[in-house]
Amino acid sequence: MKNLRKIALSLAVCMLITMLSACVLTQKDYTPTDENFFTFTEVEGGYAISKKEGETLPSDVVIPKKYNGKNVVQIADKGFYLSEISTLKIPETVKHIGSVAFSSCPNLKRVTILEGGLESIGDYTFYSCSKLSDVELPESLVSIGKSAFQSTAIGDIDLLKNVETVGASAFRGCENLASVYIGMNVSYIGENAFDGCNSSIKFFISESSPYFELVEGVPVKK
Repeated sequence: MKNLRKIALSLAVCMLITMLSACVLTQKDYTPTDENFFTFTEVEGGYAISKKEGETLPSDVVIPKKYNGKNVVQIADKGFYLSEISTLKIPETVKHIGSVAFSSCPNLKRVTILEGGLESIGDYTFYSCSKLSDVELPESLVSIGKSAFQSTAIGDIDLLKNVETVGASAFRGCENLASVYIGMNVSYIGENAFDGCNSSIKFFISESSPYFELVEGVPVKK
């Protein structure tokens, strides 16, 4: 019996250590980049963020959640245009990513957008980020602007259940794009949204979709 208690106690201690380690790692992973690299502009609901003119950003950027006690709710238009960053983490406080916000960032490979906040991605947001292959889109996302991911290296796209609109040329020229899942609420896909992509691209449509169906492997409006 004593041995069993010792084993149980040891297991409990190990689990606690594991949980604490995970918390520490998570906290470290989400430590925001120094505010001195950014410019904050007050907007409705909080602040919009952009790269401070003349500053060279670190390769890995974690957008802060707050500034002066208010939420960072937007990435400004052209906010990080032509930046040298390679990975990006966007917090759940951000509701909108502006037009051309990260366009032509030549080294950007991975973008993580935390669950719970983002509703819209603007026009040309990640346009011509030629190395961008890893993007985690949150379920809160509703709209994707025109040419938002054009000419990136994305391999798979899941247009989650809340996505409603996909702009013209949104994924045009994504030569690595192998599969696209179209969720039940996608009601609009703009012209040339998937032109110039992988010739063997596979489309999947939610069985509950009232808007689109597959015809010869291509999504067609019902």
